Formats: sequence, C-alpha cells, structure tokens
Amino acid sequence: MIGSAAGEASFFLDFQGLNKLRADARHDSPKAVRAAARQFEALFLQMMLKSMRKATVGFQSGLFNNDQTRFYQGLADQQLALSMSRDAGLGLAKLLVDQLGGHRAGKSPAPGRAGGAIPLNPAAKAFPLRHRGGIPLRRPAGTATVPLSVAPGAVTHRPAADAASASDPVGFVRTIWPLARAAGVALGVGPAVLVAQAALETGWGRALVRHPDGRSTYNLFGIKAGPAWSGPTAAVPTVEYRDGVASRGVDHFRAYGSYAESFADYVRLLRTDPRYRNALAGASDAHAFTGALQEAGYATDPHYASKIQAVLDGSTLRDALAVLKAGDDRPLT
Repeated sequence: MIGSAAGEASFFLDFQGLNKLRADARHDSPKAVRAAARQFEALFLQMMLKSMRKATVGFQSGLFNNDQTRFYQGLADQQLALSMSRDAGLGLAKLLVDQLGGHRAGKSPAPGRAGGAIPLNPAAKAFPLRHRGGIPLRRPAGTATVPLSVAPGAVTHRPAADAASASDPVGFVRTIWPLARAAGVALGVGPAVLVAQAALETGWGRALVRHPDGRSTYNLFGIKAGPAWSGPTAAVPTVEYRDGVASRGVDHFRAYGSYAESFADYVRLLRTDPRYRNALAGASDAHAFTGALQEAGYATDPHYASKIQAVLDGSTLRDALAVLKAGDDRPLT
C-alpha cells in the first residue's frame, strides 16, 4: 500500500498519512484532491516499474536472483514511484486534478488561462460519458451560412428559457420541436427524427455538454470542434470506438448561444459536407437517413443509427408527443 498524506508524506509505508488523507477527503479539501492524484500516479508508476522488472526476469541470474532480493527490490520500487510522483512525475496527477475538480474548492484558475475543472453536474450524472464519433465534424472554411426555413419572428428562443424548459422529455420536445420542424424542412427530414437524435446525444437535454463554469453549450447534436471551428468550445470525457473497441478520451465540442444556433449549424454541416450527400438523398426515410449518417462517419459508435431509431420508436418520445399534441399551450403540427 502506498500511503501519503495531503501534507506530502515522503515514505510509502506512512499509514498515518493515508488516514489523514482520508480525513481531508471527507471535507472536500483541494489538497486532498492533489494528494490523491499523486497517489494514483504513484500506483501507475509502481505498476510500470513492476512490468519493467518482469520484462527482464529472463536475463537475471546469479547469487542475487532470489525471492529476498526481489522483495527488497519491490520495496525500493514503491519508494521510487512515490518520490517520482511527488516531483515532476509524468503529468498524470495534474490531469487528474483538472478532471476531479481541484480548483472548485480552492481558488479559481488564473484569468485568461485555458482549462479548469470540468464541473460535476448533478443533472448530468446519469450520463457521464458521451458516445460520439471519432471523426471531427467540421465546417469547411469560408462556407456561407445556410439559413433555416423559418419565417422571421416565427420562433423566438431565449437561452435561459431553453435551459429551464428542457428538464424532462416533454419539456425537451416542447422546447426544440419548432426548431426541429424548421430544420426538417431545410433537410427534408421528419422533425421527430431530429428530436430523437438530439435526445440520444443529450439524454433528453439532461446531459448537454457544458462549459467549465456550468453554462450550457446548447450543442444538441454532439458536433465536435474541428480545426476549422473558430467559435467557443467545451471539453468533455467521451467514449470512442476504434475497430469496434471502446476507448475513453476527452474531446472538444462546439458551443452555441442557443438551441436555434445548434440547429442552424447542424443544417449547415449536413448541407455543406459532401460526406452527408447520401444521407440527404434518403432524408425522407428515417432508417435510410440515420444509416447514411453512420456510414458517413458521423459517429464511431457501431450502433449509432439503431440507437436513434430506438429513441424514435420508443415510448418516451411517443408519450411526450402525445402530451404536447393534447395540450393547449403549444400544439404540435
């Protein structure tokens, strides 16, 4: 066991320091976050050293190649790992501090400095990772804006109202349906298909990508920020698929000022990127449209199209639409 206190214990068998770290962690101490991150890096370094020892076992022989030597060698490696993590280390501890929220209980990052901890959003805990495509979705430089087919003033959206009203499936559908209908006209896609895709990407609005300070990015379609994107972005943990194997990482996603901007950028993307030509050609058929999106590389998830279809055919969307169609506040057409 590698024991270390938030007060920088220097010996790997310091169990008293480990108990102090446990106590500090109960009070959400930023020192405890940093100490725990260094502990994790020390464990990683210890595993690395152990693997290096095993890789050379076939070349060891002689008087000192015995269990006793290996025992004390293991103790020395544990101390070496702890010492390395307390010095410059590999940088893993710093990354962990950023992800675990090392700044939230202490002082804020310096102004103008990029980064900061990704906040733990209570509303988004049920959807901690986003299954997104590995191919960056980007707008070709210099392309003109493709307007949505919406009459001026027909739909008025305020960002604050968007966030407040999209707290459940019914509120989510009510909020974005007018925009989905307009985007559907521009793309030739049924609005329910776009609502289903947005619901899959955001967990019905509860798992939207957010800025480090908690503000929503209003990114309904999981569009990544490629090199051509010059607007604001937000970084979140993701799950990518390579040859059918899932792997975790961190990606940057585009940030908008409202859901209307998100829909407009989605329409622009599909109408200007030649990869989605087949998707638009079969836009009138939901299965053909979502299948062509997946084949074009919109997402690396091998089941992306079937997941959209499952939301589209599921009872949650069907019930939400039924509630809204029966209501008097904003009937769906």
